[in-house]
Amino acid sequence: MNLTTLTEKINAIFNEKKLLALAREKKFLLRSRQLNPLKLRLSVITTLGSQSKANLADIHRQYKLLSGMTINYKPFHNQMKKTQCHDFFKECFTYVMQSWVTTTKSQLPFQTERVNITNRIPTNIPICINATR
Repeated sequence: MNLTTLTEKINAIFNEKKLLALAREKKFLLRSRQLNPLKLRLSVITTLGSQSKANLADIHRQYKLLSGMTINYKPFHNQMKKTQCHDFFKECFTYVMQSWVTTTKSQLPFQTERVNITNRIPTNIPICINATR
């Protein structure tokens, strides 16, 4: 997937004003800064989607390339390490998943019902993730 297609898909779900409002609501961006939430999301998705071993410097490099701004690494790092940044990305992911489920559910040819699977898991069976034996 190229960057233009990715940008169009993200813009279909989020517009720039909505992302900025969400970033301010989550207290990720309180003042007007060089950091643009839309460009930040695009750079994170592009970097993590195209590299097997990506780090913050790669995201920083991609952000500078996408935004055309000269932001130094340390201020970028300080913004990315805030817990508000985590909350912002978590809220964006939740919104995308909710809109995807709503869209997908409305396109299904049959009726679905909500099932609470936590009530159907026996409590005496241990659940192991990544168990290799």
